[in-house]
Amino acid sequence: MPCAGVSANLSVSAIIIVADSQLATGFLDDRWRDGLAIVGAVGVLLTLLGVGIAIWQLYKTQSATAAAVQAINDSKERYETYVVGHADRLLSEAKLLVQSEKWQLAAIRLDDMAGFVMQFAAADDEWGELAATLRDFSVQFERVANGKLKPDPVRNKWHKAQQKLSQKLGQHHGPFLSVQQEQNNDTR
Repeated sequence: MPCAGVSANLSVSAIIIVADSQLATGFLDDRWRDGLAIVGAVGVLLTLLGVGIAIWQLYKTQSATAAAVQAINDSKERYETYVVGHADRLLSEAKLLVQSEKWQLAAIRLDDMAGFVMQFAAADDEWGELAATLRDFSVQFERVANGKLKPDPVRNKWHKAQQKLSQKLGQHHGPFLSVQQEQNNDTR
């Protein structure tokens, strides 16, 4: 008999499920179902629109990032041009001061120039060496000004060093240098 009770319970459950499903189909009429389908379709379209807007925003962000990187590079290049131009002017002044044997002022100009040139030392070791050379000549010029060194040997060494400095400054930001660098990179 326990089996008969179980089957009776199952048949009652089946009748309830069938009755519930019949109630469910009759719960909403066709207009409500069509309305909910339209709401669902509109929801899908709005979701797709949202995804499109998100992709567009990512593209705009990428473009803004590229523009910011370009602005930083342009700013860096302008600053380097300023530093090299100022260092070149200080070198010209130092040349004139050495020619007129104003050793103390020449020493100050070389020390100032070393400070400018040192800003490039992190990117290029040769700039660091040039800055050290400038500081060394600054000390020598002070010693000449104080009478501790004779000017002629220092002046001869200075002429060789100033040529190297002029050449390095010209290499860094000569006319059309960025065009030349691009061409060199294209040929590699």
